[in-house]
Order: sequence, then C-alpha cells, then structure tokens
Amino acid sequence: MNLRNQKPGRMQNRALQVCSRIAGAVLATVVVLFCTNISSGQLWFQAGHAGRINAVSWSPDGRVLATASDDATVKLWSTNGMLVRTFSTHPYQATAAAFSPDGSRLAIGTYAGGYSGGNNGLGRVLLWRGTNGWTSTNVLLERTMTNRFGRITAIAFSPDGTNVVAANAAGSNIVRRVSDGAIVVSRAAYNTSVGPAPVSSIAFSVARLFASGCDDGTIRVWDSTWTQRWSTNSAHASNVTAVAFSADGSYLATASLDSVVRLWSTTNWACVRTLTGHTSGVTAIAFAPNARTIASGAEDGTVKLWDAASGTCVNTVQAHARAVTSLAFSPNGAQLVSGGEDNLLKIWSVGDGTLLAGSGPHTDCIRAVAISPDGRYIASGADDQTIQIRRLLDGQLVSVLAVQTCCVSAICFAPNANVLASGGGPLDPIVKLWAVDTGTPFQAIEATTNGVTALAFSPDGNALATGGDYNENVIRVWDVNTGGLLVTLDGHSNGVTALAFSPNGNLLVSGGRRFDNTVKVWAVTNGSLIRAFTGHVHNIESIAFSPDGDTVASGSSGLNALRLWRVSDGSSRTIGNETNPVYSIAFSPDGSTIAAASSDTIKLWDVTTGALIQAITQETVRVSCLGYSPNGNLLVFGRQDATLAALRNTVGARMQLPLVFTCIAAADPGRVRLHAAVQPRTRYVIQWSTNLCDWTYLTIVASDTNKVEFSDTCENTLNSRFYRGITPP
Repeated sequence: MNLRNQKPGRMQNRALQVCSRIAGAVLATVVVLFCTNISSGQLWFQAGHAGRINAVSWSPDGRVLATASDDATVKLWSTNGMLVRTFSTHPYQATAAAFSPDGSRLAIGTYAGGYSGGNNGLGRVLLWRGTNGWTSTNVLLERTMTNRFGRITAIAFSPDGTNVVAANAAGSNIVRRVSDGAIVVSRAAYNTSVGPAPVSSIAFSVARLFASGCDDGTIRVWDSTWTQRWSTNSAHASNVTAVAFSADGSYLATASLDSVVRLWSTTNWACVRTLTGHTSGVTAIAFAPNARTIASGAEDGTVKLWDAASGTCVNTVQAHARAVTSLAFSPNGAQLVSGGEDNLLKIWSVGDGTLLAGSGPHTDCIRAVAISPDGRYIASGADDQTIQIRRLLDGQLVSVLAVQTCCVSAICFAPNANVLASGGGPLDPIVKLWAVDTGTPFQAIEATTNGVTALAFSPDGNALATGGDYNENVIRVWDVNTGGLLVTLDGHSNGVTALAFSPNGNLLVSGGRRFDNTVKVWAVTNGSLIRAFTGHVHNIESIAFSPDGDTVASGSSGLNALRLWRVSDGSSRTIGNETNPVYSIAFSPDGSTIAAASSDTIKLWDVTTGALIQAITQETVRVSCLGYSPNGNLLVFGRQDATLAALRNTVGARMQLPLVFTCIAAADPGRVRLHAAVQPRTRYVIQWSTNLCDWTYLTIVASDTNKVEFSDTCENTLNSRFYRGITPP
C-alpha cells in the first residue's frame, strides 16, 4: 500500500499499523489512517456560564446574541449556540446587556460593590464598539460610565441610537448621550411618595416612548422629551418584573410576581388584555417582531407563548430548572432565546417549541481537566457536581457522570484510558473509580478524613495517590485493583493540593496548602522523603514532573508563582516574574516547554532559558486548569466561567508520525517481543486484538531513539493475535 496516496481521515487523528502473529508465524499488514495535520489556533470551545444569566440581547442583524451573567462575563454566541467572544467584567457581576439599533455597540451593565455606609456601591456601564463586526479583532472598549446608585439592573438604547439608558437598584433611570457619555436626564422610576425601590426592567417603543417597571409595583412611561405620559402603582398586585413594547408601539406588556401579564394600550393606557395561566411569578416577557406573539417566563422555569390578539396560550415549555430571568426574540421572530437562574442559555424554535441550541452543559467553575492517554477523550470536572467526558478532537459530549457531591476537585485517567478517578472536594473523603466506556462507578475508596483535593495514577496504573484538604496532612497510596492502602506519606503541615508521579513511577511529588507551601519528593517504594523544596509563599496550586523525571515544576498563588526544582541536586529557579496566581501548569511532552495559566493568560515558557515563548490571551478568561494532549499537539483548558476549550499547539509538540512495526519475535513461552521504528520522544499507545475489531490496551511506549522494543506480557494460547500502535495527538 502506498502511504502517500492515503487521504486524510475525519474520524480519528492518529496513525495505525497492525501486525499479527498467526499460528506462530509472523505476518505484517500495514493499515495507516492519516488525518489533516493539526496546526496552530482554535480547535473547539464548549462554553457556558458559571452564574445566573441576568440578560439576553439579540443583535439587530440576528447573527449574534449576548448574555450577561453573575460569573462576571458577557458572552457573544452564534445562533447555533457556539461561543463567539467573551467580555470579562471581573471582579464585578455582569447585570445587563443591550445592542445598539445599528448593532455596532454593546452596552454592558455591572455592579461594583455592595451597600455600605449609606452608599449603594457603584454601577458601571461599559460601552463596547465592534465597527467591523463582533467576530473581528477590532472590538474596543469605547467608554466606561459610572454612577453612585448601585447595581445596573437594565440597559436600553433609544431607537435612533443616540442615547443609552441605564436603570439601577436605587430606583432611577439615567439617560446618557452615546457620543460623549454625558448625562441627558435622570428620572425616578419608583413611587416617590413611598421611597426608592429598584428598577426591574426598561424598554423603548418605536415612537420613542420609554417605559420602566419597578419592584414596588410602579410603572412609568415618558415621551421623547422625558415628560411623563403615564404612571400607575396599581397595575399589579406585586413587583413589576418586566416591561416590553410591541414592535408597532401599540401595546405595552407588563409582567409581575402576581403571575399575570397585562397588555396596555399606548393610546389611552387602558388594560386591553390580561394573560393568566402561570402558576408562579412571571419574571420575563418579550414581544415577537410581528407583534402577534408574546413570550413570558416564570419562576418555575416555564416559558409560555401567547397569541396577543386573543390572550390564548399557544405553547408551554419547561425551559429551565430554575427561574427564567430573560427572554428575547430573534429579529426574524423564528427563534426565542431564554436565560435562567440555572446558568443556562437556550435557543428555541418559536414554531414548535423545540430546543435548537444552548450553552453548557457545565454550569459552574471547571476545576480539573484530564486527557486520556490514548488521546480519545477529555474529561472535565466542575463545581456543578458533574464530570463530562468528550471526544478530544471535536468536543462532542460522550457522557455526563453525576458525582453527587459538593464539587469535583480532581480527576485523572488511568494509563489504560479505561478508568477515570475523581475526587469530590471539601468535606467529601471518597475517591470514585469510573468505567469510561459505560460512565458507571465501580469502586469507591474512602481516601481521606476530609475532602479529596489531589489525585495521581502511577505510570503502570496499579497505584493511585490521594491528597486531602485542610488538616489532612498525609498522602495515601492505594492499590487500584483491591482498594487496599499501600503506603502513607506523612510530612506536610497542612492539606495536600497537588500530586504527580515521576515518569518511571519511582517518585511522587506533592504540593502543600497555605502555611505549608512546600514541594516534597517521595520515594514510592519505601515512603521516604527525598527532597523538601521551600520558597513559595502561598498555596501550591499545581505540580508536574518533566518527562525526564529530574525536574519538578510548581505553580503557586503567591509571588514568584512559577518555579522549577531539580530533583538530582536540589537546585531551583524562578520562571518569569509572575505576581498573579499560577493555577495550573503542564510540561510539553518533549520537556522543552511549560504551560502556565496565570490570570487571564496562558503563557508558554522555555524550560532551558526561562524565556517567554508565547502568551495566549484570546478567550483565556480566568483559566483554572490546563493540560497537553499526549503528544502536545493540543492544549486544553477549563475556565472559571464554565467554559472548556481545545487549542491546536505547535510549541513543544511532537508530529504525529506513525509507529512502524519492524519485527515480532518469540520470547518466553506464550510471549512475544515486538520491535518498532518510532519518532523519538513520542508517545504511542499499543493495543492488541484477536479479531481486528475489539482492541485492548497493552502498554504505552516511548523512546529517546528511533527504535523501541516491548513485550506482550499477556500469555496467549489463541491462534491469532493482532497488535497496533496509535499515535495520539
């Protein structure tokens, strides 16, 4: 077979060669699958929110929609639910968002600080401009506008785009000119005879009427000169939660926690229709562009579609697990987007109520990521009490493991890629072992007396090391097959936050929690302490062994946060001058590069010189964990805002050259010795089969030269046995 004539495959990014031993004779058949080479850049994103979604807004052209969340981000999404861009408002909640009528600007509301000493805290409006579209790199923060009236609760642009109105928790609507940010006018939205109450919702009509609803039940309407046209305190029996004008401006819809939606004529302000049917408070409403359909969302997570002319409910969808917070129709009226207190964005078909796309499914901070040694899967663990397993090459969800604990603090794959271990964070002492193919737990180890914060499999997969939270000062190493305790390593003065085995499995390195702050290297065979490194001034957040086993890297949440330690002579050095916490680190498979997540940047450092090779800043908002694929062609990371991503990588990566079997020879009775040509310092997964369909893990091999030898250690009396080498990404 001419290998050069093989076309790129789409299903797997790997190279295979299959060798067989049949009835004692050695035969070889080459079956090589090639995929398009992985190059630098984004591969896939699976985005979510890690906090309540406070607002949704559709761009006027219908191409992009925005969500504002308590997780301190505003995200832009395509209509198929894929992430386009993230705006960070950290450390402040993103409370509101709205596009300008021409779509060139996006106004974002935030809340900077709580009520203290009679001060409501600061409300900020961030005005972003995307002159060349929201997918271009030319998106700039045009202006920041600040008030002293607390949380921005709603934002709206005037129909001509010249003004932007920001409603706040102190009960006022502040109107500013877009051109220079100057205040045009301020209007109280609450019942002034009683006292301030937060504004809940605002809206403009095409006739430039402006309406606001208030938590005290007040509804007010002003005209284009900001003269009040209508006001009522008795429209509803409870808080007014939402207001919306019909597209033709004929009606104003209002919603309340009294479970009712009312339609008001904008000619005489008479109530023309009352929509009843919700069994809990109504929290969001939206008019369709055709003015004939109204959407309403409620505290119980339901969304209802109503015929505006008759007041008849035409469809009800259980849209969210918690309250619906916001609704918006697409400009063509075919889709409806909803945001919820369950942190999820969902896009619905208006015609039949089917779910078209959505965010997630992670809904909280992603704490840990792990890539299977064969390069097939990526696992992510989060504060939402789930582990998600996805295909590495396209991010497609394979399974969701419900761990039923407070969070997932640590995960790791066994070398055979068939088992995943997970730890449950503070107060959960149980380590669970999961069968990857079925997504079911098959073993539970009570590993600590407190929460599990660190896990590591030995290279042979027979041992699992665990570290505990807070006063859990010891490391325990367990027999994976029996669940029995093999050895206890006692030496830290506080909890253990990070663990890693050396490549040969003889050493184990551990990182200590705050007030300990040490990096310790242990001999696995007898539990003796080999090295104790000091120099960090805060938590050890992450730890890693270099591929040659002589260097340990550690990331910390204090000053001089990234350090390298040499096991052989005890020397150390600091990489860079990081003052931001380094939450996660990983060596590239060739050992030349170390990746470190720091603040909103992933930095790639040259291990030999300590020089910065590359700073990745696009979509690296608050990265909490990262890792390389087995041969470094992919770099994956999880974020605090429930977003998981895979990037193509070339720095420190190994090309995916195939393993080529050169010889199979008989060794001891019932065993064989295999020889292969390989690319130096490249990891290959070796599997065996009896039928070329069902493959079983044998070992992982790598060599410093272009040759490798290994044995089939499983005695075999079958007439045929096939072997293959997989080159993971």
